Amino acid sequence: MLKWVDDLRVDMETKGWSPFTIEGVLKNLRYFHRWLGKDDPRSVTLRTLKEYLDYMTSEYRTKAGPPLRYSSVTWRMTAIGIYFRFLAKRRFILFNPAWGLPPRPKRNRLPAYVASEQEMAGLLNHPCPEEHHGIRDRALLELCYSAGLRRRELALLELADLDLNEQMVRIYHGKGGKERVVPFGKVAKAALERYLKITRFRWQKGSDLDCPRLFLNEYGQGLSVCMVGEIVEKHRPNKRIHPHGLRHACALHMLRAGADIRYIQELLGHSSPNTTMIYTQLFPEDLLAMHDRYHPREQMKDHVEA
Repeated sequence: MLKWVDDLRVDMETKGWSPFTIEGVLKNLRYFHRWLGKDDPRSVTLRTLKEYLDYMTSEYRTKAGPPLRYSSVTWRMTAIGIYFRFLAKRRFILFNPAWGLPPRPKRNRLPAYVASEQEMAGLLNHPCPEEHHGIRDRALLELCYSAGLRRRELALLELADLDLNEQMVRIYHGKGGKERVVPFGKVAKAALERYLKITRFRWQKGSDLDCPRLFLNEYGQGLSVCMVGEIVEKHRPNKRIHPHGLRHACALHMLRAGADIRYIQELLGHSSPNTTMIYTQLFPEDLLAMHDRYHPREQMKDHVEA
């Protein structure tokens, strides 16, 4: 099954796919390889793929754990489709067995939990303001919540991407390789200024490295994606709050305050407004109240009484 995978990697790199996406495809192909137990993709048929799909979604996966989530199944089947389309195009195989798979439409799942504004305040105020790690963590968390960034975007941010005067940050490593420029607030700016002046300067000066990353560890090295997640988990007041939850909280809280859905779409870097619209499903009562407050017909005194 892993035959010709190196050729696939080169093909994806040539097309400009991000390293994150490439590694995701290859990782999901390795999952399929372990299940299949064979190295030759020419032995795979449509029936094989349907059996693998049933295996991932079956409630009787006692040895492998519970059924996979919808998003995980979709991502694994997408990786398989990419692989076999590549093999068929290069004539490594005569027929693409994934051609007959039923399409699996994307489903915008609602976030399982979104922190309240009070919980977010508790998280942001938790880092110790007198310790270097606390100063860095506060700046990172404030920027994440203010700009709605993904943890990978935070980890890969460079000092040159930050414009404190304009309160803007440029994202070069967005999902799908997309770039965007997003604003952040005055509170995040103050936290970042303190981090740059006190903590980052000291850690950078005390290291032989000249790391361009914005957020460093005490050895002057850039933070990994996992370390960003650990910072969130270290300070969260509720175990249901996860690193990506800060992005959800940013979107939902701004929508509740009256921000336009198109602005939230640009802030988060969503290619489609349908993805952003899932947040409106989290507060239907708020939407009704906003409609009653702002719709001109509701302000007219001569409306028809029921």
